Amino acid sequence: AVVGLSVMYRDQVEPALAASIVARKLWPDVLIVWGGAHVSALRDEIANERRYACAALIDAFVFGYAERTWVDLLDAVARRTQPPTEAVKAGSGVWRTAFDDGAVTPLFDDLSSFEPGRLTLPSQCSRGCSYGQCLFCTYPAIEGRWRVLPIEPIRAVVHDAVRRGAAISFK
Repeated sequence: AVVGLSVMYRDQVEPALAASIVARKLWPDVLIVWGGAHVSALRDEIANERRYACAALIDAFVFGYAERTWVDLLDAVARRTQPPTEAVKAGSGVWRTAFDDGAVTPLFDDLSSFEPGRLTLPSQCSRGCSYGQCLFCTYPAIEGRWRVLPIEPIRAVVHDAVRRGAAISFK
């Protein structure tokens, strides 16, 4: 019912478009929603330009860290109600920052395609940039102020990594 694509940088736009085209052909009524750092950095342009919907290929965009907003979006689809207002249509003239939840513990449920001795699990200890001074950067203007995230998800990733014999990549 929903295809969510995270577009993190410019070079992921064409693959995301291709995935969206395939999804629309396979499931004509699917809700296609884009998010990610690249999308968030373009929030003003997307909100003001209908062309970013790519001829109605992309139904909505989500800006910023969005764990809670994605749950709300999935709940709305399951209930057949309107998506949350943080899921914005291109050209609507408005954008809203999504709701995050840094306490979410990532679930790595299918890692069978990764070589066991080289597996690396990500863990995020903070968000934003503690400097936040660069005028050319997306911090803090786009991605918000620097903040430490709760310890429990970090502990869970560490325990999972130990169990799997994996490395950890901390942010």
